[in-house]
Amino acid sequence: MEYFFVRDNAFPLRAYLIKPYPYLALTKEERIYNYRIYRARRTVENAYGILDNRFRVFHIVICLRPVRPEFVVLASCILHNIVMPQPRSRRRRP
Repeated sequence: MEYFFVRDNAFPLRAYLIKPYPYLALTKEERIYNYRIYRARRTVENAYGILDNRFRVFHIVICLRPVRPEFVVLASCILHNIVMPQPRSRRRRP
């Protein structure tokens, strides 16, 4: 599977969806798995929050053919990286 969604326990388990184990008598491996899912979900939410604050296109429903929203997200990431301030040591000198 190329892609999957990370969700919380409120969603049913599907082939394209991963979610944490219920918090009842977890083994060490299950706790580690839950922690890694939590970290992945938090990372994605933080990244989306950054894009959402910078680009208004994420404030509305993107009404495009199914393949096109991927390009909107990719273009937003590229633009974000271009306009990010650079540390002084990495700036080009004329």
